[in-house]
Amino acid sequence: MLQIEAVYDKVPVGLCYLNRDGIFVTVNDQLSRMLGVSSDHAAGRSVEDVVPDHAALLRASLVAALKEKPIPDHKMQRGTETLMISAAPVTNDLGEVAGISVAYTNITNMTQISERLAEIEQRTTYALESAGQWIWDMNIATNRVWRSPQYRTLLGLDPASPAAENVAWDIVHPDDKARTIEAFEDVVSGR
Repeated sequence: MLQIEAVYDKVPVGLCYLNRDGIFVTVNDQLSRMLGVSSDHAAGRSVEDVVPDHAALLRASLVAALKEKPIPDHKMQRGTETLMISAAPVTNDLGEVAGISVAYTNITNMTQISERLAEIEQRTTYALESAGQWIWDMNIATNRVWRSPQYRTLLGLDPASPAAENVAWDIVHPDDKARTIEAFEDVVSGR
């Protein structure tokens, strides 16, 4: 049991266990750091006493678990950090919900990267639209291709229609298709 507790305290995710009354039973070291509370301070105390700013969220997760309903993940801003809070029911030997296990994952970097990628994608789209260009990306293994929305406009197609993945050679003129595929296969095979 001591080895399990040692691992529990070393994972890079904040973990805790709340009993069915919303009382902290365990809090690992990472969660103590994330929330700025000591394990000793949290153990045996209610969620309202320890984390009043998001006690309602934990209570709602506990209620969902007790009603055997799915517990959705939640994002929470805590200062400059974004945390993903995930919970799962914990059952006793009789199969009854005894509480919930809660994981707090710091997703600040992932959120920032996602926002940055969205900005880059938007700038790239604007640049391609302004230049009258389009891009495509081919998955050689599946012979499927993704084309940017600009290709629909440039080919006189409805730009509002869904831009689904298409067969790679579906826009090549039938008279040119065999030569195009052969040239492509020569390139891919190294000929």
